[in-house]
Amino acid sequence: MQPFNLKERSIRDAFYVTIFIKGFDGVIEIALGLVLMFTNSLSDLIFFLTRNEIIDDPNDFFTTHLRAFASQSHEAFVLGGLYLIAHGAVKTFLCASLWRGYPWAYPAAMAFLGLFILFQLIRISVTGSIPLILLTLFDVGVFWLVYHEYKRQV
Repeated sequence: MQPFNLKERSIRDAFYVTIFIKGFDGVIEIALGLVLMFTNSLSDLIFFLTRNEIIDDPNDFFTTHLRAFASQSHEAFVLGGLYLIAHGAVKTFLCASLWRGYPWAYPAAMAFLGLFILFQLIRISVTGSIPLILLTLFDVGVFWLVYHEYKRQV
């Protein structure tokens, strides 16, 4: 292991900050996935809470979009919830493993990130989504930081 200079220290700090952000995002994904799994009661609550507003103003932007979201099929919510839970669990596990410095976690995280970057690039080619482009650039940066830290430790 090499001694730290200022540049290496900054890169290592950026590595830990991004790993923390990704891990926290994984925990949020798990929580949102669990919420999606129980959307029948959530959908009923949304329809109950917005019933008066839709009567007062049938063209209310927020209310109509919220009700459209709540009227999706339960199977779609379950599938989305399972995806978020699985993705969040893998992300949280890998981030915790990277934080602890397990040597096997670096190649595993790079493989996982590489697959999701590829998936995101395919989605970008279909949708042209600006937020997805920004997320992909962030993930490419995280990939580089994981690679750099792995090479530093080897």
